[in-house]
Amino acid sequence: MQKRHLVLAMALAVLPSLPALGQPAGRPLGSATMTVQPAGGTVVVFEGKNFTGRSLALPPGDHRLTDFTPASIRVTAGAVAFLYESVDASGGFGISVDLLEDHRDLSEFRMSKVSLISILTGAPRPGFFWARGSRVNGQFIPGHWERNRAGGNPVNTVAVPSPPLPGHAPVGPTVVQQQGATWTIASLGVQTTVDDARWRSASAADGVIGSEFRGAQEIGSAAFERASTNFAIPDWLNFWFPNKQRNDHRSIVYFKRTLRGVVTDKLTKNWTGQVRDRTGLVRTISGTYTLSDVPHVEHIHDAAYIDDDLNVDIQPFADYQYLIKDSHEPERSTIQFLRDLGDDDHDPCSDPFFKVGAEVEARPSAANSITQSLLLRIGKPVAVYGPWVFDVGHCSHPEIHPAEEIWWTERTPDNRDVYHLNVFADSSQRFWWRSQMDGETKLHPWGAPPITGVYAIAFETAIDTIAANSFRTQRFDVSTLDALNVAPVAGGNTAYDLVLGGKTLVSFVPHNDAFTVSYENVGLKPGSTSIVRGFLVIETTVGRVTQIATKATIRTGPTSSTVIDVPAGSDPDKVPEIAERLAFRKEAGHNVFTVTRTEVAGGLVVK
Repeated sequence: MQKRHLVLAMALAVLPSLPALGQPAGRPLGSATMTVQPAGGTVVVFEGKNFTGRSLALPPGDHRLTDFTPASIRVTAGAVAFLYESVDASGGFGISVDLLEDHRDLSEFRMSKVSLISILTGAPRPGFFWARGSRVNGQFIPGHWERNRAGGNPVNTVAVPSPPLPGHAPVGPTVVQQQGATWTIASLGVQTTVDDARWRSASAADGVIGSEFRGAQEIGSAAFERASTNFAIPDWLNFWFPNKQRNDHRSIVYFKRTLRGVVTDKLTKNWTGQVRDRTGLVRTISGTYTLSDVPHVEHIHDAAYIDDDLNVDIQPFADYQYLIKDSHEPERSTIQFLRDLGDDDHDPCSDPFFKVGAEVEARPSAANSITQSLLLRIGKPVAVYGPWVFDVGHCSHPEIHPAEEIWWTERTPDNRDVYHLNVFADSSQRFWWRSQMDGETKLHPWGAPPITGVYAIAFETAIDTIAANSFRTQRFDVSTLDALNVAPVAGGNTAYDLVLGGKTLVSFVPHNDAFTVSYENVGLKPGSTSIVRGFLVIETTVGRVTQIATKATIRTGPTSSTVIDVPAGSDPDKVPEIAERLAFRKEAGHNVFTVTRTEVAGGLVVK
């Protein structure tokens, strides 16, 4: 049993969150039509040997197989594919093998079938490599992450199947009952494979999953225009275009995305090239331009555009490099030539991208506060969430824009975790109305208020001393730094507790009425009988939309007009586009706050 748990624990150490086991959106894995190509597929399995027959491309995560029996497999470099002979409600068992390369014939591993494939990509942190399963002095050593060795890492050339792992003991699911602000664990079971993978993924990063915790949010395929302050530059030019992954062939492909990486420092380069000057003539000039910059608020009020965005440049971690690789290539566009009529930023757009820009506009008190904090995090991790786009006004650079969430985690000297969490409804008003969107599918405008930000914070606490006086409670306290137009929650200014056996395991204390709260994915850590894990999920809504009219009068000619009815309670995205601005008022908002985790025993703070 110990070996079985060790294999599972190591195999799932860095799996990302999963919407469902092995099921791309809208297509059940066990159906008869199996030829799918999910975005970011790292493994392809074939029904025939030598990579023949029906195929299935699988992204990172867990994939249960029902009527598809793999006979050969292709594994992308950098990925680890764990194959399990059998699977039950708690995960894989039987013979297992970890594969780092293609295999023409899976029967060589003497597995009667393959019931579960778990796919890992990327080490939990830099400086580690995957040491695959092996036999040492007759003992099987499961595959695991190891720190790079000074004398060089061993060459992993031979896949070694494990001894048969026993099935999991039947355990009922966790049942949590809510009454008011109290969640009581009525029945405690082991975390499912999905919940365990999601928890480990969050814990290996910063301990937090943003709004992606609730699933992918579609943004439509329409581009956004940008208003100009220069009479020579029209207002209807498209600046921001939604991105999609290049191999994503689904019908819905444009989404908000999470980006994790490190905050970059300022870097300038010398260049010589041809640019168009303010008169429209092309000439050769030289100078310097900025490839990346420290976090800053733009404050541009030139002859072309107004820009007061908070800018954060982020170099993505390996799992998020696709946000650059699958984005638009560097290009000095016609729009960029037009911008040069009004400013002096003549970037030749000749260097490859190495970072993604996160941009959002908020009132100065909030933007400046976050800027000062991020200036202390140069070279340190940060995460953002929002529409993944490219900006043709800046060399078609990849961006998360507007960034509706920015967050990071710090550890205090006394070992407390402080989660810096920020939610925005962008105040630039550039992404608020469908009339600002051009062509293609217009859904909800990217940055239109209200914006609901979700933060799922991973927690873990021991319950083996639940009856003792030394029992500890994980307590999470909110401190609000800057807030604007935050929607109140009725009765929200109270403590929210997760309780087991009459004892409080976790307590969230908001000190305000800005949050809805829940406890989700709760269960025992696989292989443990005394460690409870799960997510504290908090949601806060910022920005406002108010209906100001039930009729919109539209002028149709010099002396004629028409009236459009807008019934009370209408959805701004559903009324005729021409009536939207006349019938509704939208206001920006933000919630800039921290959540501090402490351990409390008998009313006293432990750490």
